Amino acid sequence: MIIDKMANRDKDFRYMAVSDLLAELQKEVFKMDPDQERKLVTQIFKLLTDAAGDVQGLAVKCLPLLIYKTSQVDMIVDGLFQMVEKGKDEDRDIASIGLKTVLADGQPSAGAAVGRLTPRLVSGIGGAKTEVTVCCLEILHEVLLRFPSLVTSDLATIKAKLLPELDSPRPATRKRTVTCVGALCGSLSDEDFSSVVAYLLDQLEASAAKEDAAATATYAQALCAVARSAGFRLGPNLERLVPAMLRTAEAALVLGEGGTDVAEHCLLAGEAVVLRCPGDATPYVGDLVGLALRALKHDPNYADGDDEDEDPEAMEDGDEEEDQDGDEDDGDGEYSDDDDMSWKVRRAATKLLSAVMAAKADCVAELFPRLCPALLARFGEREESVRADVFATARLLVVTAAGPGAAQEVKALLRSNLPRIVAALRPQVRSRSPKTRQGAFVVARELALATGPDLAPHLGVFLPAVCKALTDRQAPSALRLDVLGFLRAALDTSPADAVRPHMQGL
Repeated sequence: MIIDKMANRDKDFRYMAVSDLLAELQKEVFKMDPDQERKLVTQIFKLLTDAAGDVQGLAVKCLPLLIYKTSQVDMIVDGLFQMVEKGKDEDRDIASIGLKTVLADGQPSAGAAVGRLTPRLVSGIGGAKTEVTVCCLEILHEVLLRFPSLVTSDLATIKAKLLPELDSPRPATRKRTVTCVGALCGSLSDEDFSSVVAYLLDQLEASAAKEDAAATATYAQALCAVARSAGFRLGPNLERLVPAMLRTAEAALVLGEGGTDVAEHCLLAGEAVVLRCPGDATPYVGDLVGLALRALKHDPNYADGDDEDEDPEAMEDGDEEEDQDGDEDDGDGEYSDDDDMSWKVRRAATKLLSAVMAAKADCVAELFPRLCPALLARFGEREESVRADVFATARLLVVTAAGPGAAQEVKALLRSNLPRIVAALRPQVRSRSPKTRQGAFVVARELALATGPDLAPHLGVFLPAVCKALTDRQAPSALRLDVLGFLRAALDTSPADAVRPHMQGL
């Protein structure tokens, strides 16, 4: 019998027995009497702590099917939670995985497990053992995301239990609490939702006034989580929320490296607000863009002389000799510090700018004179991942400015800035970094499609880099594809007379 084999001393027998059980549980005809079910569940719990990891893994896979196919839901849930609450660290981990597997399986019977489990999870939060609290928060997050309709009667209790945990001295507890608060806000009534937002804003302002960086970052992160999960409900709260986030972010930028987390989460909250409630956010777009442009230059540990008022054409002339010698500028700079996290602020700034262009395309004509020079100045960003985001944001600006619904005014602005954009792209398409060249050619492709024959006089800037990328056997295929995409767009939109001088090289 399978149950007897599951108790065998040989791990191979145990593995095969659990494998056979898993196959049987997946059959529609599987049926056991209650006494056999209890014996089977008891044996599965023994295997959850088996010394063989592969046996443990199969035992975990059996849990959602046992809840679905047997009547031992209470026994399984109680047993797993007891392992979370009183077990050793390794037992707690496997029980946590087991509960998450049950919740993720999506079986209808998981609802019964949720009803049994939720009060226990709430009671386990805030106890003496930090590890138990963290584990309960992780599982509660899954419950709130997957089964919000089944915990409506517990929402008030969950809210009362979660909010104080944002002040926990343990970073791991605060982090998990933030995700739970974000998931919770999607299910709260309007009154309770507004009270949570008001509480978070009160605490944000109070911690900022006390210059408590850790607490300020936590509440900024919580507001960001709320904006991402239920941002569409924030409209009535924006009159207080946006100015508070702006003040907090500005103060964090002044702090330099010490304000990185706060500034990042304030910017990400702004991104979520713009994307989730674009209509209500309209009065604040200008201020949010201003914050993002200041954050885009936030690099307290490094000064590269980058100024958005500097003329890229002058920079191009200064680099001419280097380019002729084949010493290509990679735009990276020479500074490197693994502890420098200010790049997160600059990345968040690009995301906010992209959100504004995606959700408020009608504002691009007004914002273009501010956005274009700021983005061109950051093409030399020293952090490659942020540089890729800058290119993506610049690409979106070009696409939005030339889109079918764009005003003629913004299209004219794009054409008038074409020489400046080309000059800024010139050192980037010749960079040593394949990712930088790829990002630059993606922008150049959209520029060719947007401006048509206006780009033709500038083909000589790009075609040497095109030839090099296509003949370089070490070049990644993704780079070659984007280079070919640019080449096709440029050839399709340029008159024959402009292309003819370059045909021999091509």
